[in-house]
Amino acid sequence: MIIETKKDEQIIKIVLIVNILVSLHILISFIWNFLIVYFQDRNPLIPTYLIDYIRFPLYFIVPLFSVILFYCVRSLILKQLNSTFIISLLIFIFAFFIYQSQVYLFIQSFSPYASHS
Repeated sequence: MIIETKKDEQIIKIVLIVNILVSLHILISFIWNFLIVYFQDRNPLIPTYLIDYIRFPLYFIVPLFSVILFYCVRSLILKQLNSTFIISLLIFIFAFFIYQSQVYLFIQSFSPYASHS
């Protein structure tokens, strides 16, 4: 979509900043969860592979939101505002934000560490 006016450009920049902030929030929260699980005291009664089972979805979610964050920051710095893609990213980010537990469980269903009984 072509940005025609200065007002349209301002709106797209605001949407881009919202994308950056929400992506950063999601990214930091998942990295924080990753670190908590990694540095948590180990109980000898809990199997060691359980940590990998919990972390497995993070191996997909963290790089995905890192790429989204990189693209959004790059677009803002270089002023390459592709409004269609930016609004699509906003919809994707908020859909993920709302359904993140379901997405996490879906990715975890493919975990090689899960017991398939």
